[in-house]
Amino acid sequence: MGLEKLSGTWLCTEVNNLEGVFEKLEVGWVKRKAAKAFNYGKNRAVQVVTVEGDKITILIKGMYTMTNVFTIGAYGQPALGPDMSSVVCDVVLEGDDVLILNMTSNNNKKIVAKRYIREDGKMVQEFSCEGMTGWRELTKQ
Repeated sequence: MGLEKLSGTWLCTEVNNLEGVFEKLEVGWVKRKAAKAFNYGKNRAVQVVTVEGDKITILIKGMYTMTNVFTIGAYGQPALGPDMSSVVCDVVLEGDDVLILNMTSNNNKKIVAKRYIREDGKMVQEFSCEGMTGWRELTKQ
């Protein structure tokens, strides 16, 4: 089945340690506090994921709206990072069903974002930066 199982409309239903990741990314204090006040989108933010061949489109609607379109296996793709800042992204697969985005921010911070489906059917969106990891859990709608 591969990445196609990521396709669908997903509601963020749990978050963990995104504040720590945003600090490592050197996201400004005001932006971090706004995200925290929004509870990082828990029970509010919706992600619509579409997989078509080697293209994946991710639309996020919550505190802000953004769309990223990636080509799997391509390097140096411009995108918006988890804090809405510009990043350059290398998109690879781990096995046939884990999407990995290796991002470099404008301030040269390295961010690794993984998306995968757990055995319970929930999608996990995991972010790592300089040894700090946080995640969102999303439930298919």
